[in-house]
Amino acid sequence: MLRPSAAIRPDLLAYYLLRDDFRAAARSKMKGTAGQLRVPEQFLEAQTLPVPPPHDQKRLAETIDSYFTRLDDVTATLERVRRNLKRYRASILKAAVEGRLVPTEAELARAEGRDYEPASVLLERILAERRRRWEDGELARMKAAGKVPTTDKWKARYKEPAEPDTATLPSLAEGWCWATVDQILSERLVNGRSVKTAEHGIPVLRLTSLRNGLVDLSEFKIGAWSASEAEPFLVRQNDILVSRGNGSIHLVGLGAIVSDHPDFVAFPDTLIRVRLCDRIDRRFFVALWNSRDTRDQIERKAKTTAGIYKVNQVDVAACVLQVPPLAEQVRIRNMVEKVFHSERAMVAEIAGTKTRTAALHQAVLDGAFGGVLANPNDA
Repeated sequence: MLRPSAAIRPDLLAYYLLRDDFRAAARSKMKGTAGQLRVPEQFLEAQTLPVPPPHDQKRLAETIDSYFTRLDDVTATLERVRRNLKRYRASILKAAVEGRLVPTEAELARAEGRDYEPASVLLERILAERRRRWEDGELARMKAAGKVPTTDKWKARYKEPAEPDTATLPSLAEGWCWATVDQILSERLVNGRSVKTAEHGIPVLRLTSLRNGLVDLSEFKIGAWSASEAEPFLVRQNDILVSRGNGSIHLVGLGAIVSDHPDFVAFPDTLIRVRLCDRIDRRFFVALWNSRDTRDQIERKAKTTAGIYKVNQVDVAACVLQVPPLAEQVRIRNMVEKVFHSERAMVAEIAGTKTRTAALHQAVLDGAFGGVLANPNDA
């Protein structure tokens, strides 16, 4: 604790101690262990600072206050804008999943005097193709084992994916239907693998590679495994990765898409790989997956252990989603991405302005104690 003498105003001393150069010098002299670092008294006692005459101290403190008030007002305004952008983003996703963001395929078909494929028919085709893939694979496996079936009884082993319970779900836009994630998969869900960090090996993504619905392929470490060990976990374009765990319930289960052709890189045990059938637009799915409706489901399913919220494959597969016709999925995705691109640009501009505002705080202090600060209220 510092208790200033009558020679200097307490607020002016406090402002002096906020200067970056003083704080950097203090940090360099700190002693103790992490979490209990302290500045030695000798360091503080050895510091010198300019002490203006009493009447100038009052004017200087008031001048700093005036500048800081204006800068704080700017920072508060920027924070309000940032929060409004976050709410706007949520409202766009809400409109998207309710069929209000773009004209529906049903509306366009009527206006253009044509037919269209409702999502319910689309889902029937997806499920039929899924069963056909299973039968082809099962038949190939039996033939490879020398067991050629003479009847179709083996087909009864096929297990249909669970359907959504729509009894308590709200009505959907015309032409839409409900589906579980399990129903629209092209492959089963897969967890990644945990590998230790190594100097040489195969790249593996970090959990932090999931950013704003996209997988940042440059965010990886080198894993201690061989190419053959990593091969089952390699990511490819249009893979969707979902976070299995996070210390924040608001981040667990978030999804992101591999939008580019990746190099040889795998995914870790902290992520679940989702591969969808071709009749679902993957980028639309990611927007839908990260919307409030799906987030509510994930957050209800998440379980916490030692402060970490977790979801598993069963949780992900059981999530119920709104599915529009394919052409409408693409229109929604394009509109969402257009809006989010503008929103991200604005967020980046806000962050840059806040950084510049923080720098101006230091410029005010440097000017004040350098004797060159003018009062902004002076004519």
